[in-house]
Amino acid sequence: MRLRSVMLRLEECKMLLSEPADRDTAQLVAMAVLQLQMRIHHIGDAELRALCDAMTPGAEKAVSDGVSKASGDRGL
Repeated sequence: MRLRSVMLRLEECKMLLSEPADRDTAQLVAMAVLQLQMRIHHIGDAELRALCDAMTPGAEKAVSDGVSKASGDRGL
């Protein structure tokens, strides 16, 4: 129950930080909220990754393409 109250407070803080000037801080708070939600609901990193992969088909290929381009591999 204690984690839930912390999470609710962080969500309130995130709402207050919705101004464009505070966007980076709001994103950090959102990450903290997500981590607490994962802990409360016993969701592991692998489960979250599987969900993200299922919701964004082709994302794995886009990431690997981006890594190839960043490393200088132009697919020649």
